[in-house]
Amino acid sequence: MSIFNKETVQTVAESTGITLKDDVAAVLLQDMEYRVREIVYEASKFMRHGKRSKLTSEDINHALRVRNVEPLYGYTAGSPSHFSSVTHGQQHVHYVNDQEVDLEEIVNGPLPPVPLDVNYTAHWLAVDGVQPAIVQNPTGAEASISPSRTILSTSNQQVVPSVAHQDTPVEHVITRELQLYYEKTTECILSPSEEDRTIAINSLATDAAVMKDLAPYYVEFIADQLSSNLKNLTVARSMMRLTRAILDNPSNKVETVLHQLIPSILTCIVHKSVGIQTSPTSTFTHFDLRELSAALIAHILHRYSSSYTTLHPRITKTLLRAFIDSSKSLPTLFGALVGLAAIGRQTVQVILLPNLPAFEKRVTEAISGTETTRKDGEVLWTKMTQVLVEYWTAEQLDRVGAGDSTEDLRKEIEEKCGGFSEEVVKRVGLSMGSDDDRSAEAGGLDNGELKPMDMDLDLDL
Repeated sequence: MSIFNKETVQTVAESTGITLKDDVAAVLLQDMEYRVREIVYEASKFMRHGKRSKLTSEDINHALRVRNVEPLYGYTAGSPSHFSSVTHGQQHVHYVNDQEVDLEEIVNGPLPPVPLDVNYTAHWLAVDGVQPAIVQNPTGAEASISPSRTILSTSNQQVVPSVAHQDTPVEHVITRELQLYYEKTTECILSPSEEDRTIAINSLATDAAVMKDLAPYYVEFIADQLSSNLKNLTVARSMMRLTRAILDNPSNKVETVLHQLIPSILTCIVHKSVGIQTSPTSTFTHFDLRELSAALIAHILHRYSSSYTTLHPRITKTLLRAFIDSSKSLPTLFGALVGLAAIGRQTVQVILLPNLPAFEKRVTEAISGTETTRKDGEVLWTKMTQVLVEYWTAEQLDRVGAGDSTEDLRKEIEEKCGGFSEEVVKRVGLSMGSDDDRSAEAGGLDNGELKPMDMDLDLDL
């Protein structure tokens, strides 16, 4: 059954001066209904693509244009049409009331203002993930109106906040695949299985595709884990291994997260309680963790101190403050020692040697104290001896190779090293052999062997 009747066709035909018979109107009615359904079907496609559930006159016009039919003019989606009804014979005809406009009023009316020329201006929305504080960008108060997005891991219940927050309202959206990768790798890093931890860290160190987008999340993960599990040696060591993986990844711009990584590393170096909870089956101690973290700091300075001129003095000042403060614990003193020694020979010469008498006095008191302080003091004494031996061995190679006397060097060691001098002189080998033998030995090392203080840092994780 048709939705129209033949009288509708006849009425439309009579409005144009044509009279149709009933059988002709019936045939035209079928074709008219087919055309109307076709236009409505096409218009519904535009409605669905527009994510709407209400068909508008604009959708009809788009459908007419697709069918190469002139669209209807005077009907817009913004203004609803008001129809009026009149009686034509026995039929009710509906029409739209057209607004009558007085042309004389339009002609005599004031002219509208001249529109401004179209122009474009550019500004930085974000630079390395940080939004500049300019007029064009929203302020922190405006950004706080909309809640920041978070990613919740169902496996280890770790909440990963979005890069967008009140201070940085530029959201960083990652794909579902990267979210799953993040959840799985963090779960493996916290796993008690050493094999799982190694596989995850090796993947992060070599997978260039994922670290480019996930580096800020892993950096925040490191900071969160260290703040809540600082006494757990296994977790702290895993975080330093993860830090090394971030630094080694070939695609990662470490400069963008370097200022967030350094506090976590320094915490593992100088914090008094880091790694005190150890596994009974593990030989890795908190002293080893501090040396590992110190090697990471030295690695960062070697790569980035030329680009960031304030990096080296800031780290050195932090370690120096911990080294000369007598109120700090012995583990903190050990961390400051290995940190300063890892930076280089110049730091040993300028900082450690002038402060060696105070260090020796404190360590000697610790060795003569309780059993706990005695063990820490012995470790400190052994480590300082090792640092001095490496430093003076390198000095010996440079000075004797340049023609200086070993006797003068030995006197300088005895003068500067105090109670450490006897062991240092013995291990450096200044008490044995003649100057000629020592010059030949130094020349052989310079011809191909590495100097101890100039060797690359061992970062075996």
